[in-house]
Amino acid sequence: MAGEIVSPSSVENDYITMAAAYAAAKIPVYLVLDPCVRRATVFTRPADGAYRAREEFAYGERIRLPLSVGTVEVDTGGLPVAPPAAQREAWPRHRTA
Repeated sequence: MAGEIVSPSSVENDYITMAAAYAAAKIPVYLVLDPCVRRATVFTRPADGAYRAREEFAYGERIRLPLSVGTVEVDTGGLPVAPPAAQREAWPRHRTA
């Protein structure tokens, strides 16, 4: 499993570049935590350099990660969020110029 925490300057890197790199490396689960949109994204089923499945969760939901050692549950309710001025409703609107 691999994971990233998004910052305004790393949005494209975390959602696009790293997703492609981890899929190419056949990392089975890639978790992106995004405090700006208050969502978690789980990428699974890597094949041919891309993830075939993507599931999004609002912060506050529980996520079940299918790992090789068994299913791991993550409670996103306590994750830190970006300050109100940095929060957005959706990616990619919080990219920096």
